[in-house]
Parts: sequence; C-alpha cells; structure tokens
Amino acid sequence: VVIFDKLSRTDEARLFIDINTKQRPVPNELLLDIKKLASYDTELEETLGELFNRLATDENSPLLGLMSPSKKATGKLSRVTVNGALKPVLAKLDDPDIERTYDVISEYLHAVTSILKSKKQLKAITSPTVFRAFLALFPEVATRVKDRYNGEFTKRNFSRELQPLSDRLTAGQLSKPGDSYRVFYSTLSRHLERKLSL
Repeated sequence: VVIFDKLSRTDEARLFIDINTKQRPVPNELLLDIKKLASYDTELEETLGELFNRLATDENSPLLGLMSPSKKATGKLSRVTVNGALKPVLAKLDDPDIERTYDVISEYLHAVTSILKSKKQLKAITSPTVFRAFLALFPEVATRVKDRYNGEFTKRNFSRELQPLSDRLTAGQLSKPGDSYRVFYSTLSRHLERKLSL
C-alpha cells in the first residue's frame, strides 16, 4: 500500500489519472506462479503446474529449453499457453495419474517434434497456434494408439499414427499456421484422415 500525504488537489488529480490510465496488470504467467505460492491452486491447476514443470525441466523432455515459466518470451512456450492446451486433454482423461499422463504426453510430443524436425521447423512447437493444435489432436491420436497397439503409448507408435501429417504437412503451414489453433487443428485432423481398408 502506498499513501500520499499533503498533496494538492492538482497533484491528487494527476496521480489519479496516472494510476488509472497507465498501470498495467501483472502478466498471467506470473499470477499463476503467485497463486501456487498463496496456495490458491485448484487440483487441476496443481496438475497443470506439475506437468508444465516436468516438461520444462526433465532432461528427456521434448520441450526442454523451449519453455518460460513466469513470463512470455519469444521462441518459448508460456505457462498460460501450455495450461490452455493441456486443460481440455486432462478433462478427457479418466482420473489422470500425473506420472502416466506426463509419460504419455511426453512420448506424443517427441513424435510431434520429430515431424517438425523433419520439416526443419522445430521452433514451430513454440507457436501457441501450433502447440495448441497438436495438443487438441492428442485425444484422437491417443485413441488410435490405444486401439491399434494395445495402449503402448510410445514415440514409435505415436509416430506411426502421425505419419500422414509427416507426409502431407508443409514447412510453410508450420511456419505460418495463422492465429487460430482451432483452424490449424482442423487442418491437422484432415491430413490425418486415412482411407478405409476393407
């Protein structure tokens, strides 16, 4: 709290104008860190926080060095972007175990980053549009892996299911995915479609 004493009416008015027109809110990424310190996190937020931290620090993480926990940074995934992408995924999981969830998502992201590397577009994973679109695709791909490979959620099995994307996606689509992750997700989903074999 700041208290100003013995200000003139003019100074009061100027201060009021400055405070109410120039102040900026704290970045959402920092607020998420502070909520954790204040013990305001819900169970979902705790799970999201743990997944983010593991993806950011695990030496085998496909996103190691590509994440920024408390502020937005060019070429890095922010906590807000990762949380926004993971929330719908967690909502579709039946009682998610943090260890298992991390392992499966990590394997999936290894498969995704392999595709991006093959197109010389690894940095595209740090685009909020690309990251959120690929995470929106995760339930669809994970379901196929579960059905075809008896739930062996490995990078290899995810890569097999993502092969049509590797064949059909262009470097241009990855470097300029647009502003809507939903539109880009639709593109990915369309590329993933396979012909029916009888």
